[in-house]
Amino acid sequence: MASAHFQLSAHAQRDLFKILAHSRRCFGEKSATRYNHLFFTAFETIADDPRLLSSRELLDMRIYHLRHCRKKAAMNGLIVKTPRHFVLYRIKDSGEIEILRLLHDEMDIDQQAKEI
Repeated sequence: MASAHFQLSAHAQRDLFKILAHSRRCFGEKSATRYNHLFFTAFETIADDPRLLSSRELLDMRIYHLRHCRKKAAMNGLIVKTPRHFVLYRIKDSGEIEILRLLHDEMDIDQQAKEI
């Protein structure tokens, strides 16, 4: 099956920038690089199968936790041990995946989704 394309909304791009800046500051460049790779592995995994079993519906969107693809995103045998973010996304009528937000798992995810 051919993979759908994905795009990051402006808000998701800002989320990613902030998350990686925090990761770089607190955990170092190599950790930030692994976390960035984990995000893009998740985006590609979602694009390959937007309704994957490890995602769930949330309003007219879907949500997927990074922990579900951390082994797949290993770099040189190293994984992100405790990823803390969800990918909130929408499947457009065209089949394209719109990555809407990247949300920390301590956030009120339902409230964040209602604000989109």
